[in-house]
Amino acid sequence: MKILPYLVLLAALPFQSCKKSGADPKSELPTATTTGAETLGFRVFGGVWVPGGRVCGIYGCADNQVEASAYRNPDGTLNLQISAYRTGTRLNQAFVLTVDSLGGPGVYPARLAVPKSNGGHVNNQLSFTDNEFGGVAYQSLLNGATTITITKVDTVQSIVSGTFEGRLDESTNAGRTIELTDGRFDVLYNR
Repeated sequence: MKILPYLVLLAALPFQSCKKSGADPKSELPTATTTGAETLGFRVFGGVWVPGGRVCGIYGCADNQVEASAYRNPDGTLNLQISAYRTGTRLNQAFVLTVDSLGGPGVYPARLAVPKSNGGHVNNQLSFTDNEFGGVAYQSLLNGATTITITKVDTVQSIVSGTFEGRLDESTNAGRTIELTDGRFDVLYNR
C-alpha cells in the first residue's frame, strides 16, 4: 500500500498548471535583422515572448505568424500595423504595434491620441492582450516612456524593421503595468 501515494502524485502531474504569464524563458529572442525575416519578439514577465501555437477556424488550422500591413496616408506616410499571436493550452495572447504616420527611420513615441500639428491625432502604440483569465489588455498611453524605433523602411521590397520598449498600462486598472524590453521586429508588409 505504500505505492498508492506515489501513484496519486504521478497521476496528478499532468494537471499541474504552468505559469500564467505565457512568457517562455526557454525561448530565445530572434536576431535583430533588416532583411524581411518575418520575426518579432520581446521580453515580458521575466521571459521571452515570440509568436507561437496554432489558430483554427472554419477553413482549417494554421501556425501563428507575424502579420504586417501598411497603407499610404494622404500625406505620403505609411500607416503600419504589425500583429502576432501566441496560443496554446490555456494560452491566448496577442501583440499589436501601430505607427500611424511612418515617414522613415527614426524614433516614434508610442502614445495614444496625441494631437498632430496638421490636425487629427497620432496613434502610435503598443498593445498586449492576455485572454487566459478573462482578458487583460495593456497599451501604451500618454506616459511618454514607450518608444518604437524604426531602423529600416524599404517601400520597394516592403520591409520594415525596428525595435521597441517601454511600459504598458492595463486599460481598466491604471495602476497596473507591464514592461516590454528588447523588442524587435523585421517584417514584410502586405505580402
